Amino acid sequence: MISAAHLPGYKLYDALKDSAFRMGVCVGLCLFAVFASWVVVANRFRMFERFAMERNIVAAGAMVLLAALPILRFIRRPGSLLGSGLTAWTIFSFLYRIICLFFAGLSSWHGAWQVFVPGMVLYLIAATLAWILGLVWRVRASHSASRENHQLT
Repeated sequence: MISAAHLPGYKLYDALKDSAFRMGVCVGLCLFAVFASWVVVANRFRMFERFAMERNIVAAGAMVLLAALPILRFIRRPGSLLGSGLTAWTIFSFLYRIICLFFAGLSSWHGAWQVFVPGMVLYLIAATLAWILGLVWRVRASHSASRENHQLT
């Protein structure tokens, strides 16, 4: 059997075909877009200061909804959930570090590592809970199937 020669960069192309990786990249970029918009509006547009609480609620809600997308999409595949979530949060944390160069108050508020760790922990907890619930679901399904087989005889 003749094996095809793999060109340089083939593994990167292979990773781009993975739906968890693609979703992680998209969610990470969207999280940063919402956060950057939030920071720019809060710091550059003084006319919106009287709507500060509403602005913060809307922006935080949008970020929570975006961060929940990998959890909702991959709830039945904990490995993909973890991969997608950590990819998204890594991209967001890296871009947060870059925006800290332009807004000096951000790095004194929280550093990039202080942003990354809580997000990582939340995705680890979500993946663990999804894995445990999947195990419980499969065990219950196998018990109910074996009970039905015993009642038929």
